[in-house]
Amino acid sequence: MLQLGDDWVNAIAIPARVRQELRRRLFRLGLAIGNSLNAKPSPGIVISGWPSLLAMDDRQALIDGIDASMLGGFKPAQLSLAFVPPSSGNDPNSALAFAACCLACRGGMPVASVEAA
Repeated sequence: MLQLGDDWVNAIAIPARVRQELRRRLFRLGLAIGNSLNAKPSPGIVISGWPSLLAMDDRQALIDGIDASMLGGFKPAQLSLAFVPPSSGNDPNSALAFAACCLACRGGMPVASVEAA
């Protein structure tokens, strides 16, 4: 799998039973993200790493989990959700760079905010 790099998703056949379990786990990840958003709202979420390489049908399970958890459901107009593909094995770096870019594009954080401190 390491030699295949990011192409492993397309090169390795995933049996239906395994794909079903994968989608179940992605749904649970979405529930966790949605629960976090209920406790601490955020205007955007960035998913990086191997989930971003999956087909939209598989990633939809994660979105469905967020929708099932959030009070009032997932509304794309209120929450930006981006899937960022990995970049040379530096998933956290690319995701943090993208998140910083999104934050800067939105004008940053107010100086008086707790998070800015």
